Amino acid sequence: MFDMTCPHCKKEFYVVQKKEINELSEHIKKLECSLNELYKEVEYKESIINELNHSLENVIKEKNKLLKDNKHTSKRVTSYNTIKQYYIEGKSVREIVELTNLSQSCVENKILKLFETHDDINIDLDYFDLTEEIEKEIKLAILKVGTSRLRPIKNLVNSNITWSQIKLCIIVVKFEYLQ
Repeated sequence: MFDMTCPHCKKEFYVVQKKEINELSEHIKKLECSLNELYKEVEYKESIINELNHSLENVIKEKNKLLKDNKHTSKRVTSYNTIKQYYIEGKSVREIVELTNLSQSCVENKILKLFETHDDINIDLDYFDLTEEIEKEIKLAILKVGTSRLRPIKNLVNSNITWSQIKLCIIVVKFEYLQ
């Protein structure tokens, strides 16, 4: 390659020989190949990074789920033992709800479970306001529809009778049947 000046207009221009053009062309081809290889490598690394991110997200989700399950299980056990202690101390359902921040139905179900599973816990019918009249009405419904499902019993009794009273009466019936 060399510089030349046009004799007429006095502008400079370059004269490139064919050999130089071929060399430049080869060099450009090599650069293109290198660039393509880099693109492929970048794409490959991006796919690996995406896979790793996806795997990491799954691991984090699983870890959070395990932590949540562990926390929930631990809370359940603690609240059950706590409710048992509060019941033994003579606290009402409303007081236990306030002390534990659990729902009323959750507290009632745990107390009913205590009645059902602990021989050292006396079943207190007054705790759920289960009067003799209510107990008789529930027992009549049980005779008609059985105890396998609660809804048919609830449909037959007075609407003021609670689910907990029905469940407590079923526990009483089971204990009476066993004795």
